[in-house]
Amino acid sequence: MSTQDNPSELKIPKVARIEDKANSTFLEVIEFPVSDTARRRLELAPSVINNLGSFENALRDAGANLPKDRNELKRLLTKVAMSDPPEQRVYEAHVGWTKNGNAYVTADNVIGQMPNNIVGVNRSNSIDDLSGKLSTSGDWNSWRDNVGELARLSSIMMLAICISFAAPLLYVLKRRSFMICISGKTRTGKTVATLMGSSIPGIGQVDQLITWRLTDARLEQRLAEYNDAVFPIDDLETMSEKGAKEKYLRIRNIAYNLEQGWAMGRHNSFAITHGGAHEHWRCIAITSNEKSIRDLAQSAKLNRQPGETLRLIDVPAVLSGLDHIFDRSPSNSEISDFQDWKAETFSKIAHACEQNHGATFQKYISKLIAHRNGLKQYLHAGINYFVKQVRDECDGDIARDVAEKFGLIFVGGMLGKRYGLVPWKKSELLDAVTKCYLAARELLPDDGVALRHGIQALKERLRELPSLSDQPTSKTAKWHYENVDGYRKGESSMYRCIIKCDAFNSIFASTYERNLVLNWLIRKGQIALAVSKTATPGSEPRLKKQHEWPDGERRRSYEICWPRKSKTDDITK
Repeated sequence: MSTQDNPSELKIPKVARIEDKANSTFLEVIEFPVSDTARRRLELAPSVINNLGSFENALRDAGANLPKDRNELKRLLTKVAMSDPPEQRVYEAHVGWTKNGNAYVTADNVIGQMPNNIVGVNRSNSIDDLSGKLSTSGDWNSWRDNVGELARLSSIMMLAICISFAAPLLYVLKRRSFMICISGKTRTGKTVATLMGSSIPGIGQVDQLITWRLTDARLEQRLAEYNDAVFPIDDLETMSEKGAKEKYLRIRNIAYNLEQGWAMGRHNSFAITHGGAHEHWRCIAITSNEKSIRDLAQSAKLNRQPGETLRLIDVPAVLSGLDHIFDRSPSNSEISDFQDWKAETFSKIAHACEQNHGATFQKYISKLIAHRNGLKQYLHAGINYFVKQVRDECDGDIARDVAEKFGLIFVGGMLGKRYGLVPWKKSELLDAVTKCYLAARELLPDDGVALRHGIQALKERLRELPSLSDQPTSKTAKWHYENVDGYRKGESSMYRCIIKCDAFNSIFASTYERNLVLNWLIRKGQIALAVSKTATPGSEPRLKKQHEWPDGERRRSYEICWPRKSKTDDITK
């Protein structure tokens, strides 16, 4: 006999009462039948449940199987409205770490021990978008032995995984969000690397990645879904903007908004209707593009802003002069057909991610919670260790800041290793992240980049100068020295090089680069300075630009001393 034939047997209980912290309201969960065998649940405001007409309409709209007798229906709904829920639950205001960091809220659950019965966040106002939806498949051991093991073939793949481990650590250090853009030609493997990092929070297929075909307002909503986590988003080529200038200006604006961490403020009436508090986030976004952001800006005839480069960091997909992503793979001599091997490896990675995603994140967060007391100190020590390894005396402020961000990524990988989630050695992890950082540093608008280029160019030019021992030294050799740029004389601890000013200036790509090198030579005490009897203490040093040559003539030239500290510093090598 059906419930419609016997209405008295129909049960519509309250299951729970839920506090929604996003807008400081309460909901009650109602369970109801939609057929003889199927039941569903509905979350309604207490005011709706206590208004019998509204309550009935809500149930009918949800497909509830209700008594046809009006008096029976009224008695049933009244009884439900007057009943007390047997359980108290909580919707947190947002996903991510709770205020004291002892638990982590996911969309549908909570990791860690909490006194409240947290059941995730209220997603009733969100759009059910299949892209970017997180799920769990397999377990963390299987992920480590498959995805983690395959990542050892590529520094960029290891980096992407480390980024996923690093993102929840921003909360611990109270640091702001930033974005990594992996750049490289089509089919080099940059999207596969993004997928490997995405498999940790719970994305198993490339076509499940969020794409750039969405408005900035919708992007803000998606960012809030990934608070305190990695935010993976597919290739910039999917942007609706087609022109280089439009695309660059949009991604630059997004980089600033991402770092700020808050959605655009709206009127209170809108905020209350659409979920209460304005969305906010703290994450590391990872995306990709065929062109680097630097090249995208140049093609739009625009210069990257220093602040933007700290928020949106270029990392080349291919390293070590290769044309593919597998810089840590076996040598070509060990692979009979590299193209077939590459295609097969991509297929293995795709299958491994599809079969294993989501569980590793649960394990990782649980470990962070268990070790939270000493975590901040560990992070600072690890970041300082990495920065010390990659630091260069030429680095400017931008490079130093980016080095710290890569230090955080390195420590994320180290924690993954510490918790047994990746099968890597510390040496290969350090090498992989260092290679990625050094490649990224070369794309920065940092003084150190120009200075290093200038120093190397100078060293190569000085190496080309002829040895004085091979040159004529008589006063009749004027014609010879008019036609050479300079010469060098080897001494026990250095090479003393004389080079004409015009030849020196022509070495460098720009006047700015030349001035950086000149200032560096002055600081190092490696270029001759003029001695002035009238110079006041603290005045700027003046370069000596007149030197006597072996033929007795004085020519406009610089004297540069290049130390011979080791074989690697020998400019004749």
